[in-house]
Amino acid sequence: NDQQSQQQQQQQNPNNNGNGNGNGNNDDNKQNDQQQQSGQVQQPAQPQGPQYKYVWQWLENDGSWKPYDATTQLLLDQLGIGQKISIQAGKWTYDITKTSNDACSQLNTQTNKTRQSRRARVLIVPPSATQNNNNGNNN
Repeated sequence: NDQQSQQQQQQQNPNNNGNGNGNGNNDDNKQNDQQQQSGQVQQPAQPQGPQYKYVWQWLENDGSWKPYDATTQLLLDQLGIGQKISIQAGKWTYDITKTSNDACSQLNTQTNKTRQSRRARVLIVPPSATQNNNNGNNN
C-alpha cells in the first residue's frame, strides 16, 4: 500500500523523488517565479522628494493669495472652461468663471468688482514638520 501511494504521488507530482521531499528546489523556484510575476520583488527604499497639491486661490486686496474652501475647490476642479458657478461668502455673492485650466475670474455681484483666481501648486508640509514639540513641555 505504501508503495502504491508513493507511485500515485509520483504520478501526480513528477518532481517528487518518492521520499516526500520533492527535489528541494521546486518550491523555491515557484515562489521566486510568483514574486517576480506579481511584482513583489523588494526594491531598496527610494528617498521621496517634496510632495505638492493644487489649490484654487483668489487674490486679496493686499496682494496675497487666499485659498477657497474645500467645496469650492472641488467645484472649480470640475468646472469646464467658460462655465461659471456662484458662491456665497458671508453677505457677498460671487460668480466665478473658469477662463483656463488654471485660472478664473471672480466677480462680486453686488459691487461688480472683479478679482483674479488661480490654481496654484503648493508644497504639502509633512505633519512632523508642523508639530509644536508638545508646546515645549517635556513630560
